[in-house]
Formats: sequence, structure tokens, C-alpha cells
Amino acid sequence: MGERGPIGKRSEARRRRNKTDSSGNPNEPDSLVYDPDELEDRVDAPDPDPNWHVLALMLYERVKGSAVSLLYEPSDWGVLFVALDQLSRNLQPQPIVVQSGPRAGEVVMVDVPMNGATFGALNKVFASLMLTEGDRRRLKLEVERRRGSSGAGEAGPTGDNVIDFRRERFSS
Repeated sequence: MGERGPIGKRSEARRRRNKTDSSGNPNEPDSLVYDPDELEDRVDAPDPDPNWHVLALMLYERVKGSAVSLLYEPSDWGVLFVALDQLSRNLQPQPIVVQSGPRAGEVVMVDVPMNGATFGALNKVFASLMLTEGDRRRLKLEVERRRGSSGAGEAGPTGDNVIDFRRERFSS
């Protein structure tokens, strides 16, 4: 997965920008600039399973609308589907057999918390698909959204970037 230790800052938040590292490779992260309005035409994503849990469906729609989905190959979509299917299964109510009392032997459906190992495994899969800002920073990839659908828009603050949103809101 990228480097170890704390997640690096975004390029505009860093004070010092070394041109290269000790091996001569550029130190600057790659930028993935896109216009969210043009994304729908470029994404070749399969349809989600309508039986998935509402949270798995929500995550799928967010991934489909994200900039990193432009980098996904069919195998990446397959891995995402397997992970979201497992997430959905773990979030659905589970059958439990009542052990004692007047309802002993009865099967009831209960919401069971996901165990830590399953959550950790899913988190690892999601990290490999670059779903969070920290995962992308470790791979030295930054996402910049353009404003508007004119195509000539400047990359700038949007409601998706909390730091820029706060700077824009409280600068006056």
C-alpha cells in the first residue's frame, strides 16, 4: 500500500515541496482533475444488486460518482461487488435460534453487529480501491473537482472538501 506512518498533507497544505526524493523520483502527488457533471458519461459501471442493504447501495453510488472510478478496470468493479455483497450480508438481520425461555428453539431475525475481523477485511479491500482520501494520499494521488459544467472551470473549493469549505465560509 504506499508509505507507512501518518498520512501526508495535500500538496496545497504543505510548506516545503521538495522536487525529488532521495532516489530522484518526483515528490509531488499526481492530480486527478475531473468535472462531476461529465462523469456520468464516462463511467462504465455495472448495475448494483437491488437486494443489497441500503448502506451498501449508498456506498456503491458514492463510488460510482467519485473520480477514482475513472481509473477502475472491470476487475476493480468485480472486487467492489464482492466486498459490497459481503458488507450487505453482514448488515442484514441474521437468523438466531432462541436457546431458552418460552420461545426456545424458535428462529428469530436479529441485527447482529459486524465482527471486527470482517470489518477489518472489508476496510482493507476498500483501501485497495482508493475509497478514502487517506488511501489516495498514501498513493500520492489527489482529486480536484471542477466547478460547473462549462469545462473551463477552475479547480477550487467545493462542499466536498471540508478545509476549503471552512476557508471559504469563514474568510469574510
